[in-house]
Amino acid sequence: MIKTYTLSLFADYFQIFIYDAGLDWSTVRIEADWSTDQARRDMFSSKENGRLIVIETFRNFTVPIEVAVLETDPLIHPLDEWDQIVECSIRTQSSGILIAELGNEGQNGLLVEGATPNWRLRVYYGGQHTIDQMGIEGNDHYLIELWPAASVEDDKIIKQRHLG
Repeated sequence: MIKTYTLSLFADYFQIFIYDAGLDWSTVRIEADWSTDQARRDMFSSKENGRLIVIETFRNFTVPIEVAVLETDPLIHPLDEWDQIVECSIRTQSSGILIAELGNEGQNGLLVEGATPNWRLRVYYGGQHTIDQMGIEGNDHYLIELWPAASVEDDKIIKQRHLG
């Protein structure tokens, strides 16, 4: 079974958060070094022992995101349709994952419910070259695929965007 959702989230500081719905935000320390050169290149980073994934975006504005919740590992979409594709694991201690804007703790986002402690997610980034010189207008778009996983696996860069 596939459930799909369409979101428009404000990517404040070029970031969208995907995290365990039970994460205690009073203990999360958002650090200046979260946005390292490596994280910007990879366009994601894993924090809080794998319970928080920070997704980088091409613009610091509201961006369209499609979310597909799947039962199993899906086939990878054609590489030539996307600028960047990454895959990583997310761990949960609750029964859900939130996909939300920075700093609002899920008030504007999507709750994906499921009882598995380990999930795999694949993020597709498109429209990099549609962004105007000011970084304001563009047709960037993002697809997040989520599915239950038996265990935590290593992060993968399936396709690296052109950095020039």
